[in-house]
Amino acid sequence: MNNISVPSEWTVEVDPKFHEDANKIEELAVFEEHIELHSTDSSVVKAPDYLLLTHNGRTFNFALLVNYKLSSIFSVIVDPTNLADGLHYYEVYSIDCKAPWRGPLFRIPVTITKPVAVTNRPPQVSFSKMLFQSGHVERKYIEVPHGASWVEGTMNTSSFDTTRRFFVDAVQICPLHRPLTWRSVMTFSSPAAKSFAFKVVGGQTLELVIAQFWSSGIGSQETPSVDLKVMFHGVKVNQEEIVLDGSEAPVRINAEALLASKRLAPLAILNKIRIPYRPTDAKISALTTDRDKLPSGKQILALTLTTHDDLFVLSYSLLRNQAAVLNSEALLDLSIADLVP
Repeated sequence: MNNISVPSEWTVEVDPKFHEDANKIEELAVFEEHIELHSTDSSVVKAPDYLLLTHNGRTFNFALLVNYKLSSIFSVIVDPTNLADGLHYYEVYSIDCKAPWRGPLFRIPVTITKPVAVTNRPPQVSFSKMLFQSGHVERKYIEVPHGASWVEGTMNTSSFDTTRRFFVDAVQICPLHRPLTWRSVMTFSSPAAKSFAFKVVGGQTLELVIAQFWSSGIGSQETPSVDLKVMFHGVKVNQEEIVLDGSEAPVRINAEALLASKRLAPLAILNKIRIPYRPTDAKISALTTDRDKLPSGKQILALTLTTHDDLFVLSYSLLRNQAAVLNSEALLDLSIADLVP
């Protein structure tokens, strides 16, 4: 789970699988397993103590809470102060009461991601003295503050004598959207500081991963140290795309910075123009071939519009009962990017 600010209760269905040729009377009807459920940490995740499993399956609930009890089938308490920032993994596993030597019959994985909360102003978070051996991976989870639209990170490396290469990867999982990813490779020939920036979405957890290449630093006994500083920025505008129409008033754009004061330098680039063209000639004619007929036998008509400057000729295929809708007064709103010389 990636949200520990609210309680969550999950329903788990255990469905035993039998061979296709299993006898329904001799094997399925008499199937019955007395199962004892265990949690790797009952102070965080708790499930029912026992479960009677039959051939048609069984469902049960287990809950995850934060800071208080849940009064339902059972209660469970989670103290968030006992969970450090980062990734936590727990399991609910089952043991056959009659044959514990069989080991766990099934496992239910539970993953809790607790991000670092950014509460200071300006919004930034730092991770100091991260030591990297070859192939070592550091994962940091950060709660992106609301109003942030991009992040700026700075890596400050020290304590090494040979060239080191680091792989930096960032992932944000946004509901109903494609995951937002960014990655880069940074090479340090000597202790130095390098910066990077990428887009983020406010209110979602950011996973920032830094790893040293397995082949980096071979032959050196020095362990590089990395100090990471992450600062969030954000400017919110009310329009993503701007269209200037000569018949309308000037377009107003509202921009606001929710995290800190920002100095803006607006820049407008006009990369597309739309010009209306009125045709000078219009002609409707019936297409001649048999393939230009509908299954009902109606002939398909073609409408040819010619512009005054002979830039292009367009042909439209129309149904007979729709041909009268178009006439020589029709306007064509075309983009210059669509014109083929």
